Amino acid sequence: MEEKKNRIPFDLKEINTDGNFEFEIEDFAFTEEELKYLPYFKDMGDAYIHVSVFNAHSMVTLTLTVLGPIHLEDSHDGSIIEYDLDDSVDVVINPDNEEENDIIPDEDGIYDLRGSVLALLFDAIPKNYSLVPLTKVEKDNYVIMSQEEYELLHHKSAKNAFATLDEFPVEEDD
Repeated sequence: MEEKKNRIPFDLKEINTDGNFEFEIEDFAFTEEELKYLPYFKDMGDAYIHVSVFNAHSMVTLTLTVLGPIHLEDSHDGSIIEYDLDDSVDVVINPDNEEENDIIPDEDGIYDLRGSVLALLFDAIPKNYSLVPLTKVEKDNYVIMSQEEYELLHHKSAKNAFATLDEFPVEEDD
């Protein structure tokens, strides 16, 4: 039962307080299957997952936040680099109305936060990342260029209806 082993349980029955409280998800680790979606991820480094809980009796809102540096393999030269994470996601649980829930309880009535944590991390961790400056490579049937080169080439083109928006000053009302 590997699914139960990797579960991140959150039991509403254990919430005895009104208002806010916080906790951290300790020792999070990806499974081998989950790591297939993050090929350049090496380890969590000093990053941590913090959960802020707002209990409003009929509804509970959890804010899951990942903060700190992780280690990635540079997708161009293979070196190990630090990448700072700072992202969050809100999860709403309404035990009285399952349609308003972002997650549903397991058969034992306990909510598993693993799916929400994975969604947060899959969004925050880049699929590939590099600190190595790229040089433009032109072959017979394709061109490889950096994002900056691409933007310089295509940003001011007549095909891009939004290219000149930055040239107009924005007036703010006081």
